[in-house]
Amino acid sequence: MTQNKPLLSIAIPTRNRQYYCIEAIKHILSYDNQDFELCIHDHSDDRTIEEFVSTIDDKRLKYIYTTETLSSSENMSRSIQMTIGEYICMIGDDDTILPTIFKWAKYMKENDIDSICPGYRPEYYWPNKETGNTGTLKIVQHKYMKDIEKIEPMERLEKLFRNGIIDYQQYNLPRVYHGLIKKEVMDKIYKKMGTYFAGLSPDIYSTVALSTVVKNHFIVNETCSIAGACPSSTTSQGKHGEHKGDLSKTPHLKNNRDYVWDELIPSFYSVETIWAESAIKAAKDFNLLNVLKSFNQNFFYIKSLERNRDIKELVLLKFTLNSNNCKSKYLLLSYLESFKSLMTRIFSKIFMKTTTKVNNIPNISKASDKC
Repeated sequence: MTQNKPLLSIAIPTRNRQYYCIEAIKHILSYDNQDFELCIHDHSDDRTIEEFVSTIDDKRLKYIYTTETLSSSENMSRSIQMTIGEYICMIGDDDTILPTIFKWAKYMKENDIDSICPGYRPEYYWPNKETGNTGTLKIVQHKYMKDIEKIEPMERLEKLFRNGIIDYQQYNLPRVYHGLIKKEVMDKIYKKMGTYFAGLSPDIYSTVALSTVVKNHFIVNETCSIAGACPSSTTSQGKHGEHKGDLSKTPHLKNNRDYVWDELIPSFYSVETIWAESAIKAAKDFNLLNVLKSFNQNFFYIKSLERNRDIKELVLLKFTLNSNNCKSKYLLLSYLESFKSLMTRIFSKIFMKTTTKVNNIPNISKASDKC
């Protein structure tokens, strides 16, 4: 470390996923690199992680435990507040980093880069007795991606809104969640908002906010981390159709009951609605008028109908679509979009991407060996 200030900070906010967080700590601290810190902000109901941390003598590890009532956004924000590194990466408590992250942090410093987004991110599905999964690593890579490419965040952000704020991760915008961001850039967000994260989906809110302040952003055809999906994660719930329904039941609202949902988005709990609502809130907070004007609300409705038939009444009734012709039009377009999406996935799988799956991997440390 240079003058006690590390090059890289890894931030992990955690709550009640003690086993997975402990596994992440073990794996990350197993790296020989000494120019990073690992910051854990623990909001769990017990002190299991604290007890484990007390057995570790490693100056790279920073740990805070709190019993305060916090929203998930505030827990994330406080994990970033702990960091003092020049560059930051935030991951989940069931995730881990890969050694390539140290190379790219060094590259950013040498070339004065604000932001790097890895072009792909392996997914590790932790063992799950209920589903019979014994631990699966999935890696999807693009065949024709450049090794490194500079992009303009605001141009891509407008494109995202024109496309209904659907599947925002495909746009490779600046992000601190599984990305690399210069700390002083993150601090600009805090200075304006009094927090690093807001919105029910802190990661997409942060992506929109960062797009307004990042000056030089690059996509690299390499991965720096693994996204874990333990049985209680929203990723696992979404895969098994659980991540949708009554908005009042969303875990995003826990300890955040005074949250005001934006009227542009149907008050329905799904990946699409949570992402879109948080992105719109960020665009309003940062006065991105042109971006907001570009939002294709109709296409958002169509994609929402395609992926969540349960949202039909909210889309067709809430937004004054009273004539049967109008309702039929939206339903028909949603079915056509389903067919188009299917064809696109098939084409992409055959011609544009390579997919690797490895089963029977007991933990994320073993998964990292396969990346």
